[in-house]
Amino acid sequence: MKILKSVTIGVIALVVVALFAFQSEKGKGQKCHQGKHVKISPEMKAKVMDERVTFDKLLSASEKETIAKARVEMKEFRVYKKGLDKSTMTEEDWKNLHIKKKEILGPLFKIAENHKEDLMAVKKKIHGDAYKGCHGMKKEECRKGDKAKCCDKSGVKCDKGKYDKGDWDKKDPNKGGDKTGYDKGVDKGDWNKKDKGDYDKEKCKGYYYKSHAIRFLLLDPDKNPTTKGGSEARVFPNPSLYRNTLSFNHENDGELIIDLVDKEGKVIKQIMNEYRNAGTVEIEVDVSELSGGNLYFYRISDNGTISNQKFMMAD
Repeated sequence: MKILKSVTIGVIALVVVALFAFQSEKGKGQKCHQGKHVKISPEMKAKVMDERVTFDKLLSASEKETIAKARVEMKEFRVYKKGLDKSTMTEEDWKNLHIKKKEILGPLFKIAENHKEDLMAVKKKIHGDAYKGCHGMKKEECRKGDKAKCCDKSGVKCDKGKYDKGDWDKKDPNKGGDKTGYDKGVDKGDWNKKDKGDYDKEKCKGYYYKSHAIRFLLLDPDKNPTTKGGSEARVFPNPSLYRNTLSFNHENDGELIIDLVDKEGKVIKQIMNEYRNAGTVEIEVDVSELSGGNLYFYRISDNGTISNQKFMMAD
């Protein structure tokens, strides 16, 4: 009886010790980030999209066509993946799913490789503005400070070298599903993810670069994530050469004012100032006198609600 009592007490003690150890380990190193994405601001979303619009000018017509095709196929793939019963999926099913995704994104790898220097320059510009070290530390301070308290420079968990440098398609063999993050757009994640792991791991760099390069390529430069209010607008073609079309939904009867402005907010000309009934509005505008390579906006005042729709002029 005494032996049984001693064993019981011993087991309870071990459970308590294990529980505290687990809690300690669980909370360890989470002061900086707690394993979550840092929320991206509307301003940063706009900056990322501005960079994507600018980058689009470096792509050939065939490259743009390839990316547009992959964008549509990835949308269909996400719908297909969402409808799967993942609880019944075998390792072979996950493998086939990953192969299917690689087939869609394969051509984009080549495009990213061809534009590697340009994409790395974009990454540095985005990171330069987006990065905020833990506890308000700047990037340089974080780099020189206590590594245990700093966020991983790469933004990707190294997983002790499972991701080999230069291999963009690796997934964690111990977990089901794709680990590349290709499914996340600018609205669902960002280039400023903080996760624990070894600081500035060499083996993370190739994996990190390619996963984010593909995500960047998949962004649609014709869409504006900062558009607000009832009038969700789009401009096409974008970039524009001689003429473009502004299209949006005018939800309620009322006054509608549209101005063409430059990036400094200076009005170049007024496109519309009239009372309009609710409905879809499409206006073709002559933009042949605008300077090539510059960014412009249509400023829409819809019953007092102001929104801006940007477009780029082709060189």
